[in-house]
Parts: sequence; structure tokens; C-alpha cells
Amino acid sequence: MNNEQKTIELGLQARELLASEAVREAFARMEEEQLRIIRWSAPENTQEREAAYLLLRSHRLLQEQFDVMINRGKRAEANLPQAEPTTKATRKKR
Repeated sequence: MNNEQKTIELGLQARELLASEAVREAFARMEEEQLRIIRWSAPENTQEREAAYLLLRSHRLLQEQFDVMINRGKRAEANLPQAEPTTKATRKKR
């Protein structure tokens, strides 16, 4: 498998993964929980907020990487040479 094929395959896998309702729900729940911690933690709990922020940032970076894979896969697929038309079928003479 060459690099372009691998890029296309990774893009397709990332697209399929993000299409999963379970994965989308897990991402939403993770983000919601970290935002809840940031918003509602006591003012003196700076370490808890910092940890939540880092998890939230990591989550967003992961999503960005999936988006990058998807976009690179689409570009690689668009750059593939179009298949040459097969030779014209010839009729058999009777």
C-alpha cells in the first residue's frame, strides 16, 4: 500500500469512526463533563480546573486530527488519476 492509498484509507476510517453515534455521544459527554468541572469547581480548586482544561484541550486536538485525516484522505482521493477508459469492446463478426 503506497502513501496515497494509506492516506485515503485512514481518511475513510476516521470518517466511519466519527459517523458512529456511540463515538459522537462519548465525545459530547466528555466535553460536557470537563466544561462542568471548569464552570462549577470551587475557586480554590485550580488543579481540578487545570486538569479538566487539559483533558478538554486533548479531546479537541483528537477531533482536529480526525478532521485532518478526513480532509487529507479526500484530497488524496481527488488527486488519484482517473481510470483510463477500457478498450472499446469489439463486436464479434458472425
